[in-house]
Amino acid sequence: MAGTCVHIAVASELNRQFCRDPGRYLGELGERYEPELFFAGNICPDGIMARKNYQREMKLHTHLRDGIPDGTFQEPEHLALFRKRLKDFFTQNVYGSGRNFSLYLGYLTHMLTDEKFILEIHPHVLQALEEAGYSRQNPETYALFGRDVDHIDFRLVEEYPGMQEAYQALCRVSPYEITGMITEQELTDSREWILSYFFETKHPRKVPVFLSYPTMFSFIPEAAEEILNRLPEYLL
Repeated sequence: MAGTCVHIAVASELNRQFCRDPGRYLGELGERYEPELFFAGNICPDGIMARKNYQREMKLHTHLRDGIPDGTFQEPEHLALFRKRLKDFFTQNVYGSGRNFSLYLGYLTHMLTDEKFILEIHPHVLQALEEAGYSRQNPETYALFGRDVDHIDFRLVEEYPGMQEAYQALCRVSPYEITGMITEQELTDSREWILSYFFETKHPRKVPVFLSYPTMFSFIPEAAEEILNRLPEYLL
């Protein structure tokens, strides 16, 4: 899945468009658009990792992937199931329950970003790892991948436009929860960790090995444009 700061950078691209012309992209719901909660929604699905005794299956659940194991997401029946779940999740929370539109819009865009990353970027990373002798079954494979993701995220904080605005929004936002899925305290703990680790801590710059920085820098505006084109699928 895409790195935390990739998600925030995609959110920054989208926020710029939503603030410029909310009616064009969000229709009547544009009147309810709140940037702070939109940025917060974009980091919510991974907030489950702050749960005590966290296990991988919990993250699959918050990413609507119950019964869709790693390595099978791209299978047509699994992709169709994921997309149906995502539409139902957004519709039920925004239109059925009247919960905060901007928060769940952010959750939606996180999921769409991950979908694009898994389908288009992840296979090339796995191929590069396999060519270097690391199999999918080797735990070190995911450690190496995670290292590259972090180094890209650290650099995006310094270089990608809008990241400081996103940081300020995440500092200002009032507490929130994803009802029935991730608690307010878990999301607060997760957000505070993200702000500290990625934005407030200096990290030495290292060159990623299996996933390149230019690839992800280009991925961000492409993902934002694709999401803008797909929003009508979710907005009633």
